[in-house]
Amino acid sequence: MGTLAPPITAIAGTIFLQERLNIVAWWGILLTILGVAWVISERLGETGDNYPTHLTKGIIYVFLAAIANTAGSLLSRAALANTTVEPIWAALLRLLGGQLVLLAWLYFPRQRSNFQWKILYSWQGGVGIFFAAFIGTYLGIWLQVTAIKFTETGIATTLLQTSPLFAIPLAILMGEKVSWRAITGVLVTLGGITLLFYGK
Repeated sequence: MGTLAPPITAIAGTIFLQERLNIVAWWGILLTILGVAWVISERLGETGDNYPTHLTKGIIYVFLAAIANTAGSLLSRAALANTTVEPIWAALLRLLGGQLVLLAWLYFPRQRSNFQWKILYSWQGGVGIFFAAFIGTYLGIWLQVTAIKFTETGIATTLLQTSPLFAIPLAILMGEKVSWRAITGVLVTLGGITLLFYGK
């Protein structure tokens, strides 16, 4: 369901930002999303009896997340495409906005009592949080905003969805068995990415 964000963003970019993607780019988006979905869905068959008890609620939330992702990408593209605003400052504003929302969320007693404060008092937890925040959040959002500034939102969000594929080489290095299905999905995704660059 999360892979719905790129095609929704591409369609919304065509409607609201007058972005024009040729037929090759659209096929690239389709192949890339199918490849990623093929790899991700492989583990669905391993869940056994652990069928989600709140499937409808989960689908609603992930669809809302895709809409929010689309809106954020379109607003970023509209603000950055024809201005001199640097991506690093746009990323800073996005992070500050998210931080304010989280701080407001912690104001509620139930959320404050559930927060694991003790992890902040151990140096291992602090180092881990700092490293994850710097690499995953700071650099990740900065590069994401940079991509949105310099290319169409549909293409940028499609390429951003390929992040799960980077876990496959790490899984191989850790000794995990990678199926031919996963490898096939990666090859399909690479074909889609090739079409995206060719379509540009």
